[in-house]
Amino acid sequence: MVFAESRDQLALYGASGSLTSPETSPWADRLCLALLARTTRARGTVLDIVAQFVGGRDLHLGRWRDVQENIWSYVRFTADIDPEYTDKPMRIHIIATQDDGASMYIRKIEECDAEEKHSTIVVKKTVSMPAVFSGKSEDIKAFAQELSGKCINGGILSKKNGQCVCPPGFAGSYCAEGCGANKFGDDCGGKCSSFTRGCQGLALCKHEVGCDCAPGFRGRFCSDGCAQGQYGFGCRQSCGRCQDGAPCDPFTGVCPAGCEAGFFGELCRFKYKYLSTAPVVYTHGPHDLEVVFKKDLTLGRGLPRFYKIQYRLSGEKQWTSRQTRRLQENEDIVTANITGLTTWKYYDVRAVLVDLDLNSYEGEDVPYITVRTSCVVPEEVEYYIHSSDVQSNSFQVTWLYEPREDWCPLQHFEVWLRDSWRWVVYARTSDTSANFTGLLAGRRHRARVRAVTVQGPARFSRTVLVTTSDQVPEMVLNLHQSIAKGRTIEIKWKEPRFTAGIIKHYIVIYKCKQLVACPDEDCSHSAGQLTVRTTHAELQKLIPHAQYYL
Repeated sequence: MVFAESRDQLALYGASGSLTSPETSPWADRLCLALLARTTRARGTVLDIVAQFVGGRDLHLGRWRDVQENIWSYVRFTADIDPEYTDKPMRIHIIATQDDGASMYIRKIEECDAEEKHSTIVVKKTVSMPAVFSGKSEDIKAFAQELSGKCINGGILSKKNGQCVCPPGFAGSYCAEGCGANKFGDDCGGKCSSFTRGCQGLALCKHEVGCDCAPGFRGRFCSDGCAQGQYGFGCRQSCGRCQDGAPCDPFTGVCPAGCEAGFFGELCRFKYKYLSTAPVVYTHGPHDLEVVFKKDLTLGRGLPRFYKIQYRLSGEKQWTSRQTRRLQENEDIVTANITGLTTWKYYDVRAVLVDLDLNSYEGEDVPYITVRTSCVVPEEVEYYIHSSDVQSNSFQVTWLYEPREDWCPLQHFEVWLRDSWRWVVYARTSDTSANFTGLLAGRRHRARVRAVTVQGPARFSRTVLVTTSDQVPEMVLNLHQSIAKGRTIEIKWKEPRFTAGIIKHYIVIYKCKQLVACPDEDCSHSAGQLTVRTTHAELQKLIPHAQYYL
């Protein structure tokens, strides 16, 4: 069963059907076909698009399975054509299958531009169909006898026969042949002049194209040459991408010195194939990236057989290329690795397709992705921490930090101090030393340090034990005599209010002041000192009835 034609659309009501185009020939090495269609039942509905070359092979453009019910969908199918088939006749077949009870409708069948998002409606015959969104009817021309969009160099597709009408100075089925200086005509057999001025000063006319200055000239009197970057009939056309920005031939548009890198064709307008989407990149450690891309998601033209991965530090202009590798025919997904990168840096990464002739397009249209390499938070760090300049209420700690290549970048150091029963952050610094001040004298203090990276803190250093130096204690309290017996007395006292740390011992110094019975007699020979660890002491062998200094 085939599709039935109605006023509004082409409809398929049976289990299968097909549409076949008239015989035509591709004009480039890439084919693009677009459909506007809908179905009443998504499940079981499949559309296949096949280009069948006369006396040759079948080229499968694609299959549409992701169908949404009762929604008009615009779908594009593209495929590359091998060079030996670019000039051979073919027919395009649209083959549909669906479940019983389902219905499929097609409003548009059109050739599209394989490189751009825009498309051009092409003709088999006029069918009255509704507008896609408004529901109002309008004449839409559906399916193609000849592929449109083929006319170049200012050629126009004739409304009468669908053939290209070339402007003066160009010839051929697609107007691709420039006649050159001093020539015109459908076969380039016309000659403007027998003088060196050629076609200068002449205006040429052609039906459906109109009148303008002969190729290579412009201006009111057609006496001015084309401005740089322009060529052709009335200088209406823009040059392609000529090598080193050189001007193209003002009569034909051909680049005399060849094309800019990445472009090809006589007019240097075709880009070699490149990926239409950026690759997916995964980080594997601080120095390695894994790059994944689908080789069939492309724009441009050509026959890519190889690829190379490129990367650069973000913000830089120059790309670094990895070794060129072959694309495997049986692999749709390509995986490659980049190694030896710098830790924790942003990189731009892209994949470049390399054509069969080993040329490639590496311009700004090649998409790239920006990723950052990872890093390692250090677990084992030898800080060589030590103390110095110990005073009564301060001291200093100093350490070293020698990061490895794969360690995360340092943000700062945290310096910790043990305060009674808890650890507290005493300081955050980018230096490798810290001063502790305002401490109690004669006390044991504990300090440690750790590096804090962009990804979190490293482990702590070992703990440094520091004892601040002692100060002189205040006077003891309540010094008094408690017992006196013969030549022995016992004295007692209380610990001073400020001890300047822990009191290790007391030194008791005594000396006879005077004798009670003989006050004028010298008794200073009765003197001495002793060391005790308690708050009392016993002084022996004293002079009876004498007064002593303590």
